[in-house]
Amino acid sequence: MKKKIGAGLLAFALAGCGGGGSSDSSSSSTSPPVTQAPQSAGVFVQPTSYVPTPTPTAMVATVRTAISAATSAATSATLPTYDPASGNVNLPTVSVNGTMYGQASLHYNGDGSFSVTKMPVVDTTDTITASAYTNGDLVLKSVMVGTHRYTNATLHLDTTGKFILVSVNDPALVQKSSYLNAKNINMPSQSLPMVIQHGTYFATLNAYAYGDFFQDGTESVVASGTTYDPTKPISAMTPGVIKFWKKDASGNWTDHTSDVLKDSTGCYHARKAVIADFNGDGIPDVYFACTGYDGTPQPGEQQRILLSQPDGTYKNVLLPTTGFIHSASAADFKGNGFADILVTNNNSAGPFFLRNNGDGTFTEDHSSLPAYIQNGTYGGHAGWPIFTAELVDVDGDGKVDVFLAGNAVNTDTNLNFAPTFVLGDGTGKFANGQMVTMPLEGDQFNLTLDVVVANGNVYLLNVPGLSGPSFYNGEAIQRVSFKTLATTTLFTHTGYVDQANNLVWDDWIIPYNGQIVSEATQYALSVQQ
Repeated sequence: MKKKIGAGLLAFALAGCGGGGSSDSSSSSTSPPVTQAPQSAGVFVQPTSYVPTPTPTAMVATVRTAISAATSAATSATLPTYDPASGNVNLPTVSVNGTMYGQASLHYNGDGSFSVTKMPVVDTTDTITASAYTNGDLVLKSVMVGTHRYTNATLHLDTTGKFILVSVNDPALVQKSSYLNAKNINMPSQSLPMVIQHGTYFATLNAYAYGDFFQDGTESVVASGTTYDPTKPISAMTPGVIKFWKKDASGNWTDHTSDVLKDSTGCYHARKAVIADFNGDGIPDVYFACTGYDGTPQPGEQQRILLSQPDGTYKNVLLPTTGFIHSASAADFKGNGFADILVTNNNSAGPFFLRNNGDGTFTEDHSSLPAYIQNGTYGGHAGWPIFTAELVDVDGDGKVDVFLAGNAVNTDTNLNFAPTFVLGDGTGKFANGQMVTMPLEGDQFNLTLDVVVANGNVYLLNVPGLSGPSFYNGEAIQRVSFKTLATTTLFTHTGYVDQANNLVWDDWIIPYNGQIVSEATQYALSVQQ
């Protein structure tokens, strides 16, 4: 949730004591413009027409669970830090009206104000900073308070050369797996923007996800849309486009891509957006599972990842891994903020892990899944035709398990891979994990595209698979008891949901208020769990 906090009961200091309720509700009126020459604080010089903003009513913030000490250590070298014990704020770097400085310090005076105690010096070695001063405002994009991170702390320089903290945000924390970041957000179906389209082939977006990308305590949307037509030759392909949206005051999604992303080049064909912390700073990053040209010969393509930066933007990184990667999922097995990624790959040796090296790079790991999964054959390649992957705790033991699914029923046994869990032991290694296969009801809806785990049950989003004449022409929601494997089909339909927009099956399903619902309201799915 977004908070506006005065410095009297300093939100920074409260990070160590756990929060509470609100303080008094008195307010101040706006002060008249300054007429006398304002004092400055070193390089922090007020504009001559500066109008001071009165310190708002002090409020006590309810502090979220602190991020790990390891994450704090990883970020404190570059992010501003506040030490509640000493009252000191350290600014490793700060941009002042466009000039980069280093190693400035402020001190909390105990009266709602901060004084500059160490003047910054010119520093030309850094080009990215989480602190910026301009026109009387010092904005800290991120600030570490012990092991807790706040964002967009805004301090106004008053007429005496002191800074007054007037607002700060308490951002949503990144959960330990992309499954939780997608399914455990307690949010109903949303009417998503449908602006990246091409003809009738892609009427909506598959690769979209929610997260606090603007670090203001609210959920926003990232998506990568396609711009090419797969009925045309591969030589005519054009790259996709990445977009960020957030809601305005009226609840409408508005495009804010330029606020956080300079390079909006997407994959040619992104199938899924995976949200996790990949660089240990507590901010949601984005991995796009990309297939490339969705037509013969399906050569695959390089994958993309968006990594958060100290200045609040994202760096668009093209990874060296190439494949027809239809699905992916991520989890932080070590609890250090550097999540690993499980990917499927239908033009090489089946699913595998991308192990996080902790520096923005990944190493392929083809040895951490059961041999059975990687020893099938499909299209002349090793590995089964697996199209869906998720990392989720299915048995409630607190340890992440692997979920994989493909086309479950086919006359060609080399095309069969029923939805299967591989149980984990907490290490992130699954080669010796117990495999539990989910039963399917009938053979019409036999290709699983998404999964939800809730209250001991597994909910599968199934579509007609490769063996039937109605490939992808409809969907079913199936419930399976993980304990007994008893199964029930809760919902089926065939044909279009919305023919005008070429909507047939749900992209993704989520649990909400005892229901399994569409993530996008355009599909209008809602069934009782």
